[in-house]
Amino acid sequence: DFMRGIYRKYHFRILRVADFQRELEDYTHHSWDDFFRFWVYGTGQCDWAVERVEINEKKVGGLAAQVRLHSRNESPTQVVIYLKQQGDFNEPTTLGIRLQPGSDYQIRVPIHPDMPLLELADVHAVVTAVSEQVGGKQRARVRVEISLPSEPLQISVDPDRILLDQEQTNNHWKREFRWHLSPLLTVVDEVDVSNA
Repeated sequence: DFMRGIYRKYHFRILRVADFQRELEDYTHHSWDDFFRFWVYGTGQCDWAVERVEINEKKVGGLAAQVRLHSRNESPTQVVIYLKQQGDFNEPTTLGIRLQPGSDYQIRVPIHPDMPLLELADVHAVVTAVSEQVGGKQRARVRVEISLPSEPLQISVDPDRILLDQEQTNNHWKREFRWHLSPLLTVVDEVDVSNA
């Protein structure tokens, strides 16, 4: 609807970036200044990282993240997730928590670095964020406390890969391996066609 209106209004005319931003802000009633400053005019990228995870008050991070801790009781699993923004600016994103085998994330928690406290009763989570300026760059640290029905299999920030993340390998709690079986070696197998 928005793009059709832009096309009708600017048909056979020059649409400048400033005009597009103004039209977008008029349409959404929301300021898009940060988006255009960082993504259109700037060269910076964001880089969210899962810093560490604590399950039932046991610290699991770094190399120890490869070891799964098993809980034998049926009570809810208390998980604390620490996220860190290492890139040039803070961008809202989503935290995905996988509880079952597969590639889907059953629980999604919104991450808004500009909101100091966010209580989400529907997923039994509390998100606290602290943002600061370091060397002219925004840096956020986020702590997510959540009660889960079982231990998580994977925790990923930006699980749908929406953001232009500088280093996507640090977006996951446990390292993810992607592979496929190819009966014959082809040129496609030798060329990296992804941006990851």
